[in-house]
Amino acid sequence: MKAAFIRALAIVALLSLGLFGHAYAGDDNGKTGFYVEIGGSLSTPSDVDARFTSTLGTSVNWDTSGASGVKVKMGWDFGKFRSDLKITAHDGGVDTIDSAAASNDNFWFGSTTLNGYWDFDNKKIGKKLSITPYIGAGVGAVGGYIRGSAVLLGSGATRRDNRRDQALAGRAMIGAQLNLSKHVGFTMGYDFMVGGIESNTFTNHALEFGLRLTF
Repeated sequence: MKAAFIRALAIVALLSLGLFGHAYAGDDNGKTGFYVEIGGSLSTPSDVDARFTSTLGTSVNWDTSGASGVKVKMGWDFGKFRSDLKITAHDGGVDTIDSAAASNDNFWFGSTTLNGYWDFDNKKIGKKLSITPYIGAGVGAVGGYIRGSAVLLGSGATRRDNRRDQALAGRAMIGAQLNLSKHVGFTMGYDFMVGGIESNTFTNHALEFGLRLTF
């Protein structure tokens, strides 16, 4: 499931690159100034290696499931360059803990990053609509909380535990905005985030969509 989702995200990224290739130089019909974007996401987070109760003194694999999320962005559009503060929150789950089926499970994680973007030239669609491809990158922090119950292998006992952590994070983004007017646009893109959970590398691949309002 995770592999198929990542392949779908790769297709979205390639389509965005195709838009880059067809974007043409011309007047920028976008509006500069302060903007707000709200939206959602579907993502596939990496597994987490962490301890599970004091019975297991070493880290075990928490096999995470897919997650849904929300995002809020506030920033300034300077023309070709944009910068914003991006806040995301994701709600997922745990399939197995140390190969044992998990129950009463949750995996919540979120991030806050300061980002910069480069907007390519608009590609016009008809007389009123246009598409603006973009690429971006950012740095900030990620935090997560994971919990679940599972039967310890070899003991038959059901145990429950939770772990939480926060660390520095980075992200890379590629996508496009469908400009309905100078003030309103729909966005869709791919977001790759990397950080640390329980001193291990944590990644998240997300397909994002949103509504951007420029004032």
